[in-house]
Amino acid sequence: MNRNITLLLISFYCLFLGIFSGCSQNTSPTGAAGMSQVSIGLGQNGVVLGALAVPGSIPANVRSFAVTAFRAGQIIAGPVLATLPQNTITMNVPNGQGVTFQLLAYDAAGGFGKVIYRGVSSTYNLNGQTVNIPIKINLAVTITSSSLQTSQGGVITFNGFVAGASPPATSPLLWTVTGGGTFGAPTANGASITWTAPNTRAAVGQTYAIQAKIDPAVNPSQDPNITGNVNVLLVSQINRYGFAMNTNIFTVNGITSSVDVYGTATSSTALAAAPLNIAFQFRDYTGNGAMAYQPAFSFNIREVTGLRRAIGVITPVAITTTATGQVSINVPANATLSYTGTSAAGTVINGTSQNILANLITTSAQGIVTLNINALLQTLANNSIASMNIFSSAGTFNYELGFNSIDLGHENATATGIDRLFNVGLNTSTRAIKGTIIIR
Repeated sequence: MNRNITLLLISFYCLFLGIFSGCSQNTSPTGAAGMSQVSIGLGQNGVVLGALAVPGSIPANVRSFAVTAFRAGQIIAGPVLATLPQNTITMNVPNGQGVTFQLLAYDAAGGFGKVIYRGVSSTYNLNGQTVNIPIKINLAVTITSSSLQTSQGGVITFNGFVAGASPPATSPLLWTVTGGGTFGAPTANGASITWTAPNTRAAVGQTYAIQAKIDPAVNPSQDPNITGNVNVLLVSQINRYGFAMNTNIFTVNGITSSVDVYGTATSSTALAAAPLNIAFQFRDYTGNGAMAYQPAFSFNIREVTGLRRAIGVITPVAITTTATGQVSINVPANATLSYTGTSAAGTVINGTSQNILANLITTSAQGIVTLNINALLQTLANNSIASMNIFSSAGTFNYELGFNSIDLGHENATATGIDRLFNVGLNTSTRAIKGTIIIR
């Protein structure tokens, strides 16, 4: 389950259902009419073999855990959250047949961080009696995808994680796909793999299920039903009209980078707390000639191994095109910035800001568009907390940048059009430019 969705569910139930399900680290509910009092201990039924834990003990990197009760796939109680050293959760669960319990263990307190272990109980019939539920802790398997959509013959890269880290030799990943397409050769221990979609018209509109699980021949202790899953939709690429970067290159603080046909940029580096400007030239391949547009600009910046993130939308940005294909982009003074973010300490902020700095995105007379990342993050910091300038200290970040109503694509070799539109970004839902920035 996506970490943000999991935390949202936990917060929602703790706020509105806490008095029923005991969403508290210190709550020990007593039995109620139509309810059974259930206790679940972290690691009480053992821990699977693997490089990250000693069998039969609570893994040292676990900081908190949550338990949710299900019947027929629907949540009926929880999630109930506990932060260590509390290692047992007690909750009231509605009586009935066919109840299962899911345990998720996190590498940070309060249900923050990554899901690194998980387990599912056997099925129970609850009748009002107090019951102790044993759950064996398994290594969690998760997947990230370079895109959730592609066209015929498109290539997507998947990365797999075991307990939130690169899969170890003692628990390597096996990859499968339902529906077709072909995998490339996986990297060491199945940490990464590429998948090429079928190149047929009949494949358009089909959904392909990509799955990763720990190799049972190497780690037979792991529950084979614990898998990472991603669904990819194959879409027809008919429209090839939009904006493209001039020669498919841009600069980060003057250092040249490039984007491939899917919109993935080469990695860039910058110094912590130093200026960070991304500059490029767009060419207009819409065929519309001189036009004015007012789309929304979406950005999504996430730390690869930490909590820091800055996500938001600027509405509107002012885009003008000339008859010769030059593109100018600027943020008007009355634009609205809607944002959410998380600091390195896990502090979450949300808000909006109007009359933001008009120098976030500017265009020179020569058509050079500059995105001032420092000004963007400092705007978030000025409207919330200083630590929301997430590039002020070292780290590795993935980013996506795109416009909600203008497609971005890859310029062809003759600079006469777009040979392929970029993939839709996983986080911005736009045809985004995406890449990695390393802050040193």
